[in-house]
Amino acid sequence: MGRLAARHGDRETRRAWLRATKADRALIGAAVTGIFLVPFVNLLAPVLGAAMTAHLYHRGAPST
Repeated sequence: MGRLAARHGDRETRRAWLRATKADRALIGAAVTGIFLVPFVNLLAPVLGAAMTAHLYHRGAPST
C-alpha cells in the first residue's frame, strides 16, 4: 500500500497519508483476508485489494 503512495508524492505526503488511512487500510486488509477464505473467489482477492487501495489513495490524495 505504501508503494502506491511512493509513486505519487514526496516522503512527507506519503507518511501523512499512511498515518491518516491506518484504519481504512486495516479494514481493506481484513476484507481481502476474508475473500481469500472463499474458494475460487480468492483468485480475485489480490486484484480487489489493489483496486480498493488505489481508490482509497486517489480519493483522499492531495493534488500534486
